[in-house]
Amino acid sequence: MRKVLLLIVVVATAALAWVWLGRGGHSVEQGDPLAFVPEDTPYVFANLAPLPASTVARSLRQIDPQIAQWRRQIAQLLAVLDAPEDAGRKQADEGLAPETDSGTDGKAEAAASDSLAISDDAGTGKADAQADHRFTAWLRALDAELAAAPDAASLLARLGFDPAHAKTAIYGLGVVPVSRTTLADSAAFRALVARMEKAAGETLPTLSLPGVEAGWRIALPDVPVQGIVAIADGHLILTFAPAEGDEALRTLLGLDRPARSLADSGALEKLNRAEGFTDWGSGFIDTARLAAIFRTPATPLESAFLKAIEVEKPLLPAECEADVARIIEAVPRAVAGYTRVDSQRFETLARIETSPDIAKALLTLRAPMAGLASAREAQGSFGLALKVSALPALGNRWGAATTAAPWTCPALSWINDAAEEARTGLNNPALYAAGPVLNSTLVAMDRFVFDLGTQRPSELAARLVIGSDNPASLVASARSLVPQLTALTLEPGAAPQAVPAELMMGAIEQPAFVAMDKGALGLAIGAGEDARLPGHLAADAAEQPLVFVRYRGALMGEAARLMREAAESMPEETRAELVSSAQLIEEIYVNQIEAMEMSLGLSERGIELRQKVEMKP
Repeated sequence: MRKVLLLIVVVATAALAWVWLGRGGHSVEQGDPLAFVPEDTPYVFANLAPLPASTVARSLRQIDPQIAQWRRQIAQLLAVLDAPEDAGRKQADEGLAPETDSGTDGKAEAAASDSLAISDDAGTGKADAQADHRFTAWLRALDAELAAAPDAASLLARLGFDPAHAKTAIYGLGVVPVSRTTLADSAAFRALVARMEKAAGETLPTLSLPGVEAGWRIALPDVPVQGIVAIADGHLILTFAPAEGDEALRTLLGLDRPARSLADSGALEKLNRAEGFTDWGSGFIDTARLAAIFRTPATPLESAFLKAIEVEKPLLPAECEADVARIIEAVPRAVAGYTRVDSQRFETLARIETSPDIAKALLTLRAPMAGLASAREAQGSFGLALKVSALPALGNRWGAATTAAPWTCPALSWINDAAEEARTGLNNPALYAAGPVLNSTLVAMDRFVFDLGTQRPSELAARLVIGSDNPASLVASARSLVPQLTALTLEPGAAPQAVPAELMMGAIEQPAFVAMDKGALGLAIGAGEDARLPGHLAADAAEQPLVFVRYRGALMGEAARLMREAAESMPEETRAELVSSAQLIEEIYVNQIEAMEMSLGLSERGIELRQKVEMKP
């Protein structure tokens, strides 16, 4: 019996270990970008596994039509840069100064001064002309690469990337950003740089360090920092480094690896399990780690940067310690990641995490968004919701807390004044009046065709829904402003009433209807929309976003049609640009995207932004 119990315990333990440590996970090898990310990085976003093949294929198809658009935009920019310069600029580029009269009336000194000033301007103009020339040369080199790539797959191949096997990590070494992406063919990337250098007529300064396969330095104007592009450990690395000295490069390029990495700690895998993120992209910003950067002496990497700008590292003043601790407690971190990725849908979640007390207080601002239940059926919809009546109490609460424990850090003392101002503003009588009658506003369009000739919609089916705890008060206020509304019978549950045409003041030709239920007041526009209006007034108590936006690819198609129609009366150059933009919209949105949706809301854990892209089959 004991052996059986022991066997059960072992099996149960193994099962739990698989659930919590192995479920859906991907091992992180020591050559992965994540293995170069310090465990204590203040921010990171990375993928633990390459995207699914079906997702890669669809994403590449979306990029394909954009290549031609990029080339058109480059051509337009080149046309501007190549345009004849005005006489003054040309004169400055040639280093010439206009003739001056310095012979009489004591004007010689002034003339000399003017000549010197013009000479300075000429030098500046010549430098600007040289910069423009370099920029133009590199633009043409880029255009040549795009011309040689008929589609996104071939363009990525020229860059040396294989999206089916790519892993990327964007992270901070302190506050310095670093990007590492696996290269499938480093020789292809080196060849790309060589081709562009030849086409641009300029050779980039190289970077040579043991362990670096190839590297280039990109001068940044007017700053003591340079851009770094390097290939090492099978990765393409992008970062910044001091313009003088190479002390920081070994750390930035991962030649000296961190003592312990995120790959060692498994922190990203744990984040994904806790948040429901996929392995195809997730990350965080850690407030405490960002603050720690200014609580400790400069690291060798920081010292290299600070030496370049000739300053010492600013450490957190002692009087700011308590306030920074309050900020860390209030907003400990932000997280983001993909919650679903496949050939039919992309879904993401981003959250600013707050303390439980703040989250609980913010939840009082949630309100049902009347009309949201059917908003996803529309071609396009936009909604706002806020429990206005909760604002005064929230302002009083936080104002009192700030008064009891004011911010003492000089850099944060403005919060004291802001809290008091907010407290006063949120106790405005107008808010108390609006609170009981206004919770949300939502506009949705089911059908929209615009006539450029009449400058009016030729087809329109739309609605405006106002959520309220007391919609009858809204009606009473409207009747006081528009007496003609007294002819309408507006009662909760009553049949929709036709709005007199004169009240629409000729703005639209379609009929309009108004209806009310116990929690909303709705206005519908369009023939037959009266029958649908009562069903559009409902609210879903389980879903209460602050902001909601959704539109279908078909709505973008109407925008593309209008662009094509407007182009017919435009000059040739403008016409071509409008038509190409319309074509791009059609190829990306109309042909491939079913709908895009974004919602900003509040939860028990903080402020959340959710986004969704639904693809066509």
